[in-house]
Amino acid sequence: MKSTDHSHEFTAEIVVINLQRLWWLLLVGLALISGSIIATRWVEIPGLGRATSVLWIDLGASLVAIGIATWILKHPGRERWREAFVVGMVVAFLLMMNAYYFSLLASSGQNPNYILAVVGAAALFIFPLRIWLSVLVGNHVIYSLLLLSQSWENLPLFAVWIENSTGAALAGLIAAFLFRSRWQEFVHRKVLEERNTQLNELMAITAHDLRSPLCGVRDLVKLANDQPMEKSRQMLGEATQSCEQMLRLVGQLLEAHGAEQQRSLPLTYEDLRDEILAAVQRVRIHAVVRAVQGIADVPGEPAKCRVHLPSLAQVLDNLLGNAIMFSPSSGEVRLQLWAENGQWSCDVLDQGPGVVEEERALLFQKFFRGQNASGVNVAGNGLGLYIVARLMASMNGRVEYLPRAEGGSILRLTFGQS
Repeated sequence: MKSTDHSHEFTAEIVVINLQRLWWLLLVGLALISGSIIATRWVEIPGLGRATSVLWIDLGASLVAIGIATWILKHPGRERWREAFVVGMVVAFLLMMNAYYFSLLASSGQNPNYILAVVGAAALFIFPLRIWLSVLVGNHVIYSLLLLSQSWENLPLFAVWIENSTGAALAGLIAAFLFRSRWQEFVHRKVLEERNTQLNELMAITAHDLRSPLCGVRDLVKLANDQPMEKSRQMLGEATQSCEQMLRLVGQLLEAHGAEQQRSLPLTYEDLRDEILAAVQRVRIHAVVRAVQGIADVPGEPAKCRVHLPSLAQVLDNLLGNAIMFSPSSGEVRLQLWAENGQWSCDVLDQGPGVVEEERALLFQKFFRGQNASGVNVAGNGLGLYIVARLMASMNGRVEYLPRAEGGSILRLTFGQS
């Protein structure tokens, strides 16, 4: 799954499923045990009549277990204890079936009780493979020791052991397959839920960001109809600016969608120095208006790397635009290009407010805007850094945030091996 870890939610979900299935298993077992007790009164079943007292004990234990399972289902608590209860009941079920298996083995020979127990439990309950292996291996060791501890007349022990060992191995495969299938289904469901959440957020953000400019355009056009020519031109100019804001928002949404669809980009060998110097030149006017100085530190030797030029330009423009926007007046934005072990990196350093520690893990997620962005009243919709991260991944690179010791932020671009 993606960055979000849903393992705790998955554990809680399968614990509830296991508890519900355990309840029904106990009811079925209760009916079978009760039926067996009644049958011993009317029919002579070899080996079963001698186990009547054990059946009564199992019947009482099953009733107690049903009561506990019902209480646990109605009172959610710590998942580890709930899971431990189900595991304990499964172990008890397997040991009980071992007892019935050996009871019939003494009088009737080989019987399917052992294989039915392990395969049935593996098909019914969902546990991580490490738990199932511990349960199945431990149960099979106990079974093997009991089988070898006594002499069974006219019974091919090795053939019986091989047959039941095959059943235990089959149970392990079934358990692994079912757990993996359930996990994949859970992950798929969570991805759909997250996409639906993102879609709802997108609709809310788009509606919020478009409403004000649209209202402004409507009002300005209405007023312009009743104003002299010069005043009308001024109002239409303001309407044009509002339309440009809306176009920028739509453009960013389209860029985000395009970045999501691109798994890889056609890469060519380029000199990173040229692209960095060109990016600094493109934002020069913006920097002058903000009274921010832009500086590029590039090495003297060529910095050849495989990149996609349009995407790299988009990444640099985004990071430089953010750095200038967040830096104070008379501040400095610096780009540093450097290499380590043949791998090129570019740091974009600013003197802005930085990002608080608890928000850094969310910085490159879609629609995320930190508290410092709101604090300095910076317009945005939380898509810029998300697009940067997607484009860098498409170029086999990455972007990461680093705090700056003297204040501000460092956004580090690391490119793929040249």
